[in-house]
Amino acid sequence: MVAPTPSHGTPVRPTTSPQVPAGTDAPRVRRTAVQFSGADFASRTSAGTNICDAGYHPCTGWEAMVIDITSPTALFDSQGWVVGSFAGFDPHLRSLVNGQDSTVCPEHSHVTKYPSSYTFRAITTPGGLHCAPDTENYPVWCCRNRAAP
Repeated sequence: MVAPTPSHGTPVRPTTSPQVPAGTDAPRVRRTAVQFSGADFASRTSAGTNICDAGYHPCTGWEAMVIDITSPTALFDSQGWVVGSFAGFDPHLRSLVNGQDSTVCPEHSHVTKYPSSYTFRAITTPGGLHCAPDTENYPVWCCRNRAAP
């Protein structure tokens, strides 16, 4: 496996995370008990610090949306920080794809998962992703790691 290299040229080392055993009753999604400012969340995540419990990782925006849409019950019941496309480089945290030329959140703001539902005539969409200023304090949404095969 070749490690991805962000646009700033520093190779990203693949890391291993504690795996949740197959058949576990652990919830698919949980939020941190502690709230973090966006700046603290971004700083810790960019440094490779996992602020989620063992067996969990900060959810990505895409991951949170898929889980939200496919879950039979609402799991994201409050606003919380999520990683954009991947950790390790601030523009990637603020982006939903690669961050090089596609950041969706301006500097000094990061992506949050928001528990809204929007209805326009016959169309209802659950949840959403929103940029929030780095001065705001929210918990971090953590997704359960994939079980080891």
